[in-house]
Amino acid sequence: MEKVNSLRGTVRKFSAGTESRPYGQTTTTIIVWSFVLERYDSNNNQLPPIPIEIRGRQIKGFIREGDDVEIYEKWIQGRVLETEKIYNHTTNSSVNANPGVNKIVSAIIIIVFILGFLYILITGISSGRSH
Repeated sequence: MEKVNSLRGTVRKFSAGTESRPYGQTTTTIIVWSFVLERYDSNNNQLPPIPIEIRGRQIKGFIREGDDVEIYEKWIQGRVLETEKIYNHTTNSSVNANPGVNKIVSAIIIIVFILGFLYILITGISSGRSH
């Protein structure tokens, strides 16, 4: 398993918003928080800022401009780092996003598919033995 680095820095350019997504015949609202993580090395040289985004149907916790936060994710330079967990050192608390509806629906579909496949496999084997 690949070791994930800790990314720690200061929240800058914080913004909070929402997105509406179609969900069946209705829509669902996703909360989106975005900010730039400002970081410095041990010699106080500024490192490349990291664009961060946390999104979900709910976000539990609190972040504001200037907070000292830490994220345990791998960042690929040039991309927005999308996370579901942030640790806020300023408030000594965790920030967590509930997964979006799409992740929940996808998980349910996969489980139903696997159960259906197992049912067909088991009943097919059972009916083959009865002859």
